[in-house]
Amino acid sequence: MSEWNSNEKNNEIQEICLRNCDQQPPCENETLFFLLSYDGETTAPISRETNASMLQQALNSVAKLITRGRVNVSTTIKENCTLFRVEFLFTDANYVKLLVDATTYSPKSVQTIRRVVTGGSTTNGLSLSYGGISSSSIKPGFTVAQVKDVLTDLFSWNCNFLPTTST
Repeated sequence: MSEWNSNEKNNEIQEICLRNCDQQPPCENETLFFLLSYDGETTAPISRETNASMLQQALNSVAKLITRGRVNVSTTIKENCTLFRVEFLFTDANYVKLLVDATTYSPKSVQTIRRVVTGGSTTNGLSLSYGGISSSSIKPGFTVAQVKDVLTDLFSWNCNFLPTTST
């Protein structure tokens, strides 16, 4: 799908489904552009008639993204949408973030954005995040028990109650 070099350790694929105009409601009620956001930084407006090359250029123009790596984009036509496959090629797995539809007007052209494949390796370990909370680092060579401990900590509530003192 893309060129690979030894400095690019992480490979994640996200899919963006852009609604086809033959669906209901028809596209004539939509604006001609949409916006994507990566780690809080938004692209310039992207034409609804974009192709893989134009979307790749728009994403690779986002400063936070290009300082961490780059993306390759390919496209296929599905039954109800144009499906863009965005391949992230980063040197550190901790920097891969889910793209977000930043379009504020309605109806929206972007139907869904989802992660499909995550892979690669990192020498420094990686952190997972859920609900805005990040896990501690999972280092290469961790045992199953160590990974389980990190996941348990991420998905558990740990409360410490201290006794109150009366004056």
